[in-house]
Amino acid sequence: MAFNAIHWSRVLTRIEEGYGLKMSDDSVAKLKDMTETAKKQFRQEKCPTCKRAPQMSWTQLDTETLSRKVGLEDQYLFCFLEPTQLLHCTYYGASATISAKRDIRLPAILEATHRLLIVAIGVHGRRFSGDLEPTAEAAEVYSEWRQVWEPQAGNSGETSRSKESP
Repeated sequence: MAFNAIHWSRVLTRIEEGYGLKMSDDSVAKLKDMTETAKKQFRQEKCPTCKRAPQMSWTQLDTETLSRKVGLEDQYLFCFLEPTQLLHCTYYGASATISAKRDIRLPAILEATHRLLIVAIGVHGRRFSGDLEPTAEAAEVYSEWRQVWEPQAGNSGETSRSKESP
């Protein structure tokens, strides 16, 4: 249960930064205290031989920094952070699975999957065409995606990138 505070802290920080929604000051203080306590409990020890902490990833950069480097920072919360937290065997991840309203996230997960697929199609097309502009096919897929998802979003999920093609 202690690691749950770390997960919630990560998600709520991104929500505040990206959407301006914030918990009450009292709740923020409580979550911060719980997160600091959990971080002490789950601290990784340095190797006694090389004196380095174990690298948990294939790259030195964290996933949020990587998303910024490729211009996908507006997709980070819903396309990476939340799905990753839901996969972990923690209270955060398990509660969504056993909740009576567990299907409430399915439309958001489906939309995130579609977004990333469109981005991948755009990257693939630009890589192999040698042109920085999206291919006609990628632009068509993106246009159809917007017709399906944006009317349902009610502008609540629109970002600066949602008007651009992939």
